[in-house]
Amino acid sequence: VYRSDDGGATWKRQSGTNARPMYFSQLRIDPINADRIYMGGVGLHLSLDAGKTFETDAALVTHDDIHAIWINPKNTDHMIIGNDGGLATSYDFARSWQFFPNLPVGLFYHVSYDMATPYKVCGGMQDNYDWCGPSATRMNRGIFNYDWYQIQGGDGFVAIPDLKDSRIVYTESQDGNMIRRNVVTGESRSIRPTPQNVTNATKGESYRFHWDTPLMLSPRDPGVLLVAANRVFRSTDRGDSWEAISPDLTKNEKRDSIVTMGVMGANISISRNDGISAWPTIVALGESPKKPGVLYAGTDDGTVQMTVDGGKSWTNITTRLPGFPSGHAFVSKVSPSRFDANVAYIAVTNYRQNDYSPYLWITTDNGATFNSIASGLRGEVVRTITEDTRNANVLYVGTETGIMLSIDRGTTWKKLKANFPDVRVDELTIHPRDNALLVATHGRAIWVLDHLEPIQEFAAAQKTDAALFSPGPALQWKSKDDRNDEFWGHQFFTGENPPIEAVLQLYFAKPALKPVLRISNAMGKVMRELAIPDARNVAGIQNVCWDQRVEPIKAITPPTATAAPAAAGAGAGAARGPIPDMPVQLPPIGYLAENPCAAPAAPAAQAAPGAPGGGFGGGAQTNVGPQVVPGSYTVALVVDGKVVNSKPLTITMDPDVPLVGAARAQYNAVVTDLHEVQRAGTDVASKLSLLYGEITRLAPKMDSSSTPAASKVEFTAFRTEFDSVRVKFGVPVGLGVAAAIGGGGGGAGAAQAASAAAQANALGRVGAAKAAMLGVWETPSAAVMKQATEAKAALAAATITANAILVKAKALSSKLASANIKLTVP
Repeated sequence: VYRSDDGGATWKRQSGTNARPMYFSQLRIDPINADRIYMGGVGLHLSLDAGKTFETDAALVTHDDIHAIWINPKNTDHMIIGNDGGLATSYDFARSWQFFPNLPVGLFYHVSYDMATPYKVCGGMQDNYDWCGPSATRMNRGIFNYDWYQIQGGDGFVAIPDLKDSRIVYTESQDGNMIRRNVVTGESRSIRPTPQNVTNATKGESYRFHWDTPLMLSPRDPGVLLVAANRVFRSTDRGDSWEAISPDLTKNEKRDSIVTMGVMGANISISRNDGISAWPTIVALGESPKKPGVLYAGTDDGTVQMTVDGGKSWTNITTRLPGFPSGHAFVSKVSPSRFDANVAYIAVTNYRQNDYSPYLWITTDNGATFNSIASGLRGEVVRTITEDTRNANVLYVGTETGIMLSIDRGTTWKKLKANFPDVRVDELTIHPRDNALLVATHGRAIWVLDHLEPIQEFAAAQKTDAALFSPGPALQWKSKDDRNDEFWGHQFFTGENPPIEAVLQLYFAKPALKPVLRISNAMGKVMRELAIPDARNVAGIQNVCWDQRVEPIKAITPPTATAAPAAAGAGAGAARGPIPDMPVQLPPIGYLAENPCAAPAAPAAQAAPGAPGGGFGGGAQTNVGPQVVPGSYTVALVVDGKVVNSKPLTITMDPDVPLVGAARAQYNAVVTDLHEVQRAGTDVASKLSLLYGEITRLAPKMDSSSTPAASKVEFTAFRTEFDSVRVKFGVPVGLGVAAAIGGGGGGAGAAQAASAAAQANALGRVGAAKAAMLGVWETPSAAVMKQATEAKAALAAATITANAILVKAKALSSKLASANIKLTVP
């Protein structure tokens, strides 16, 4: 650090002897006290004496590599720094620091998965270690930062779970620092190939590993590891020993003899080699899943080689790629096909030589010839490519600005947008079982695109007016909320959990006539029909969600009556606009994407009985049906009464719920019986509710002097008997719980009254018994079964009296008609 006091005429070195030798990225002078100097390097350098002495890590508890410094010009004790880990702020002159944990940013080089349910996602972050975390959690709020755990330190790159044992993860940090980690016990072992553990090493040789070393499981045998330095290595014992299966596949040039921007490498003194400790190296490696012995390797000095005999001999095929850039192009990806042993894809980036053209080739004859498929990618720098797991014509390409998609094997390309940001994409991986695209981005962390079926089947769907895409497997999953995160403020982040419903996806060329999704079990019995809402009945790809339940019970039909006037002041509050200058509260932290399965709020008039103010008690869950038994189902798309498409759907059970097999079938039989009993009772309750509206409407008229005395007597007697019946069905809606949920002050007497009303409500007792069983997946106990049996018996008896009262109502209606009094009986 140098200082000038004469406008730059002379300079004096100011950095004290205790300043660490390093490159500094920022220098900031306190705008109030010029003796305070801040410099951004590995640590935050702080001087109080204009640079004579320095504290070399004034932000010790934050991440290293300080790139940005901001000092509050009105309060210089307040500052913000940006580093390789994000942002941190201090309000007390660097004495204490706060990290910002809620920024949705992160730089991931790679992403992988395991086969757990739900599967784990693993990947490496730039200067932020290697990590694994869940693709889904039980938390209603989402996936928290604490759900992720560290695998290895350093600059994180590859982290691959062992597909035979998910406790084991193979992972590496910069320059080929590879370990095998047991994520349960924390034990680890170095598995880096060295001349000591390479069984066929040449005496005196050494290996050059790239900053981002290729490390992979063999797609043919997940028990085999493959690694590339300047040679390719194979291990069959989890990395304890290695066999070299290639010679040096690079050009093996020396950087001292290479001229860059007119300067010979040997003469470069500033930022020599720019932090790249080893060059040239192999940077891309791929093995054919279809044909034994076929491997491709690409280097960072512009070479592509392949072997067809497992590494016994290698062929330089660089010249077979038309238009391959001269010099030292970086081969960013080699990707043999999953479908055809003769097909492979090669991607190259050449921006290091000021060339931002796209480079992407395909071979269909096992590497004999190649054709460019980059014509539709103009303006994109291609970093990676992956072939779809189910449709060989579908290709995904990661570029500097997002994801490009082809559904015709590279003939044409479109940008895959939806809610995905414009960000550099370093790796694309597809989970084969869950059919999900995992995306490692260099700026916005890891993203997941579930349910790839519409992409995989889109070409065929476009030939029809309406199509149903193959549903992916659905997991019957219990979610929960065991944190009080609603009180945590905004200083935390949650990732989005996938929907717990079965997501059913459709294609419409134009709006369809009365479209319906019909779900049947293996015996052909219809379990549910889902009307497709108007908002989804439009051209394009749409989704509808099924909660995996049978048909719910319709709410009790409300009585026809004049709505009660709003409470004083209620309308004014609702209609009032925002208060001028009042700050608008930010939404809760988390990924705020639209949930494809979020249901719109029900209008108050249609609220299900059992919601606050409803008649059943136990919440709105009382009207939902039980979830179907996991197994095989058929989903049919019905348009104007005709089936136009049908697809199989598999539902699997939450792996942590032991209620399976015969026990689950018995459980479902019990709750289904209660559900149907409740449905029949609700039909009766709807009739009583309509009749209640009529009785309430007529009551004031019956007091008229013109009403015959005999009619008044008959009406009063009927009303007394009717009141004794309707309470057994919770009519009017809300009867039986009003005292319990009302304001305080009722005391023990109010509670007793509420309890008595709930006991009298036979329909509510059935709903409560069902809700109790739906709340927990377990075999019903004898006590629970006794509650259900008694509730059913009470409702059966109540139904008899209700049907009788409806008959009497019809008779009363006829008598009142003779007095010109109309009573409508449902």
